[in-house]
Amino acid sequence: MNVRYPPAPTTPAGLAAAWLLLAAGYFLTALVSSQFVLSSSQDIGLWSPLWLPTGLGVAAVLRLGARVWPGILFGALAHDLLILELPLALALSLDAGNVLEALVGAALFRRLSGSGDPLAGARTVMLFALAVFTAVACLSASLGVGALILGGVVSWNDAGLMWWIWSLGNTAGALALAPLLLSWHDVGGRGWNRRRLLESALIIALALVVTHGAFGGWLNTPGSGLPLSFLALPFLAWAAFRSGIRGTAVLVFLLSLTSLWNTVHGAGPFVRDSGLESVWLLQGYILVLSLTGLLLGAVIGERERARHSLQQTLNEQEDRIQSGTRELRQANATLEREIGERTRAERISRGHGRVLEQLATGKPLQDILYVLLEETEAARPGIVCSILLLDADGRHLRHGAAPSLPQHYCEAVDGLEIGPRVGSCGAASYTGERVIVEDIMTHPYWDGLREPAAAAGLRACWSEPVKSAAGEVLGAFGIYQREVASPRPEDLELLTGAAHLAGIAIERKQVEERLFELANYDKLTGLANRSAFTSALNHALQHAHRQQARIGIFFLDLDNFKLINDTLGHDVGDQLLQDVARRLDENVRSDDQLARLGGDEFTVLLSDADDFQRVGELAERLLEVLARPYQLAGQDTAVTASIGISLYPDDAEDAATLLKNADIAMYRSKRQGGHSEQFYTPEMNAEAHDRLQLENELRKALERDEFLLYFQPQWDLGGGTLVGLEVLLRWQHPVHGLIGPDRFMPTAEHSGLIVPIGNRVLRAACEQGVAWREQGLLLQRIAVNISSRQFQRQDMIEVISRTLEETGFDAGRLELELTETVLMDNGDATVTMLRALKAMGVHLAIDDFGTGYSSLAYLKLFPIDRLKIDRSFVMDLTHDSDDAAIVAATIALGHNLNRTVIAEGVETQAQLEFLRQHGCDLVQGHLLSRPLPAEEITELLRAQRVATPEADVPA
Repeated sequence: MNVRYPPAPTTPAGLAAAWLLLAAGYFLTALVSSQFVLSSSQDIGLWSPLWLPTGLGVAAVLRLGARVWPGILFGALAHDLLILELPLALALSLDAGNVLEALVGAALFRRLSGSGDPLAGARTVMLFALAVFTAVACLSASLGVGALILGGVVSWNDAGLMWWIWSLGNTAGALALAPLLLSWHDVGGRGWNRRRLLESALIIALALVVTHGAFGGWLNTPGSGLPLSFLALPFLAWAAFRSGIRGTAVLVFLLSLTSLWNTVHGAGPFVRDSGLESVWLLQGYILVLSLTGLLLGAVIGERERARHSLQQTLNEQEDRIQSGTRELRQANATLEREIGERTRAERISRGHGRVLEQLATGKPLQDILYVLLEETEAARPGIVCSILLLDADGRHLRHGAAPSLPQHYCEAVDGLEIGPRVGSCGAASYTGERVIVEDIMTHPYWDGLREPAAAAGLRACWSEPVKSAAGEVLGAFGIYQREVASPRPEDLELLTGAAHLAGIAIERKQVEERLFELANYDKLTGLANRSAFTSALNHALQHAHRQQARIGIFFLDLDNFKLINDTLGHDVGDQLLQDVARRLDENVRSDDQLARLGGDEFTVLLSDADDFQRVGELAERLLEVLARPYQLAGQDTAVTASIGISLYPDDAEDAATLLKNADIAMYRSKRQGGHSEQFYTPEMNAEAHDRLQLENELRKALERDEFLLYFQPQWDLGGGTLVGLEVLLRWQHPVHGLIGPDRFMPTAEHSGLIVPIGNRVLRAACEQGVAWREQGLLLQRIAVNISSRQFQRQDMIEVISRTLEETGFDAGRLELELTETVLMDNGDATVTMLRALKAMGVHLAIDDFGTGYSSLAYLKLFPIDRLKIDRSFVMDLTHDSDDAAIVAATIALGHNLNRTVIAEGVETQAQLEFLRQHGCDLVQGHLLSRPLPAEEITELLRAQRVATPEADVPA
């Protein structure tokens, strides 16, 4: 929807006027909302179920911009101080939430939707509701309830209930009022004639009568008549179809007020003994009513805009056809005036009319061209006509139509490569100019085609390039003579007119084909898109239901595709997707449907899935084919895939559930390492739900700062002193208590939350290091683990540099631990990034050394300071000779490369003695100290300083 609002005020006077009007409006809507309270609700107090000022505030920010926030604040303060007589501090706390909910709700909506119009479509309506609720719940409701608790107005026991009522009431007010204000501020909206106004008024009147009947007691429906409260829904649909989003917004607002008025005055199906129950029912009703009406209006508006756009395209095409028709009729009139051949001119005109009729009725292009050639030949007896179409490659001509030419000649010119001396049509298509050949037997252009032309009895050929409106060559129109001949003026006009009409027909059909392709095919890979696949799947389900057959869905996703995009670029990623699509297309069965849903997600519809073994074999074959190396950016790159499989009717009976279950199975495959296929099982649904719940809780944990840092001490084996700390992460869950990283880190990695979590850990570790430094407690190093997702981000260097600068932590005391796998993913780029970190003064360590696949050549190039022996080798070194040899060799290798060596997981005295005898520099493990919170580390450092007051810990 292209919404055009009046310009926002830019001058100080205009802005002040906007503040004043907004403050007055906010005060009045607050005053109105304050009158609609359920006074009998002893369990919740006097609360309005519908807070309209939220809608006014959000609409004002969306319409006029964030600069109008003082108007919201002044209006809210006036109401709270003058009407509610609240203390100033409490009023300011509440009204700050009102301002923030409008600003954040509008900003969040713009961020999510990419536009400022909540009424543009069903998606934007839902995003608007989500943005408003999020802003209200996180800001207005939370700040308001907090302020009331601190002010002693409410107790902690009522806080949760009040928070929900507050959130839902403000959200309902926004959905009821904001769309009304925004839709009627569209100065470019369609005008309403008298008939439309009367019809809209009738719809609204009938809806209000019905609603008042259900709520006002006419139908005697208190309590038991709950379903009758939704009798107005058909009127919402009626309003959406006939009055558009404006009428729908008006009706939603009036119905909300009607239901609220009657309920507050003790009438209607939502009246309950418990005021709380009345509030819940009323708020739920208003939210359902608002969302239903707005979604209907938005969806129908989208449909109307699509219809209007299509009609506009058709009108343009019709205009072009009519323009062509006018030009052809003018040409016919000129011919009639010049040569006086009225009968021939009429014949040409009738022929063109027949062609245009074929075109207007949507006949196939082959049929239209055939009729065009028939009519052209009839207008000039003795000639033979043909049309050759330029292939998609722009280099070859393909047979279009030739009703009077022999088959062998059509086959001879089909696929002809165009050129400046390749027959008449080949030369005309190449040069874009008319080519006249009076004698085929002697003209040099026909050297390669003279024999088939002679066999067809052709002696002369006049060719006109067929062009689009933009002048692009589409093919060639040829007129043949069976004797040597030069064209007369009327022949050239006939040729030009026919070629022009052919261009209109060809271009019209090409536009139709392009529109169909855009609607049903993926532009990058040429595969069917989500829409086409869903349509094919629904059709296949209907057929399978009738035939009692089984069909299957493959949901395929590339493993680590984001890494390809991030390291090699999106162009290379697009090339990979095209290669994957080609391999899949070459290996699925001809009667199976292949599609790309988006990103790196592909689907295969198996029309015959009765044989489970064959289904599994096909999935394995696809995995094997896709795992073969790809030539990307000049190098062989291995990429694997994961496949989830769901079957009809075993797993689901509708398209959406089949796709969802296949997607769930695919994610199971990814969690098991990828490069495998998984058949869907019902248990996977519960796992997916748990994974989603954990991800949501992690997001909340970030918002609520529930993560804690623990520190694993690192000891110098030579001096026996504490010289460093490794930062470890714990989650202080509000329900489950302290949770270790093994429970939540995989989900954080998969969801991408590891990046903000890792950045927060880095900053917190640096801040703690500064706090110890200020207490005179110095350490050589504080080691922080860096995940693969963090390291792959282009802004990693900037994040680390900014963190060090803002916290004031010394870069020389920061150590970053990276695994071998992370370092080896992109060798050259890794070396560049590590050198940049070293230039900053940061120290680097390889974590879990020996468990990955590092190259000694790269190890020499990497500017690494420390090798960290993995605990799996330390665990059994005292009774496993292989582990002991690996540990000893790693220590020797590190020292020979001038690297410090640290062993982790030291839990026994024997392990410690082995490491000391072999010259290991540092150790960490439960034998010496378990991971400790910052407070206990502080005490440990103080005790060490007292024991060795002269010790100086160098950087």
